[in-house]
Amino acid sequence: MFVPSGEISWMRTHAALPVTDGIGANEYAVYFSSRDDSGRSQIGRLDLNLEGPARVTGIRSEPVVYLGPTGTFDDSGVTSSCLVNHGGKKYLYYSGWTLGVTVPFYFYIGLAVSEDGGTTFHKVSPAPVLGRSAADAYLTASPSVMVEGGVWRMWYVSCVGWTMEDGRPKHYYHVKYAESADGIR
Repeated sequence: MFVPSGEISWMRTHAALPVTDGIGANEYAVYFSSRDDSGRSQIGRLDLNLEGPARVTGIRSEPVVYLGPTGTFDDSGVTSSCLVNHGGKKYLYYSGWTLGVTVPFYFYIGLAVSEDGGTTFHKVSPAPVLGRSAADAYLTASPSVMVEGGVWRMWYVSCVGWTMEDGRPKHYYHVKYAESADGIR
């Protein structure tokens, strides 16, 4: 089991939403979301060996997916969702968070890609890969992606509306489906 020690500023609490990737016999990279003192999440990586008793064999001191610049869809948090290995690259889909005024938050689907085996990732855009549209007017999040026959298939959460309950905004979700030829558009 892994629990952040609190010594690293971006990883004070939480090791949530783990996404695993096999990197060798009985060895896995685990991408997870951790929070800083302000509750903002970023995505980190630890390496885990499952031979014998499971043990952490390495942990990155810096996030692999950082907060976005001020004003972007992911300036208040990034949380891990899904990893796809395709064409020698690793596609790490995530939910990017920003704070709201009339509702507490907004989030949309982002993508960071690694071309070095998962050591570093770069965001494909400062904008979400799946944001607001006529089909998803409020928010999108939590994608699960797979590639079948050259078609990128995504299942994701879509907010279908907010209501006021007990004086507080409450959101409602549906699970939706989308297809792509490249996993980006």
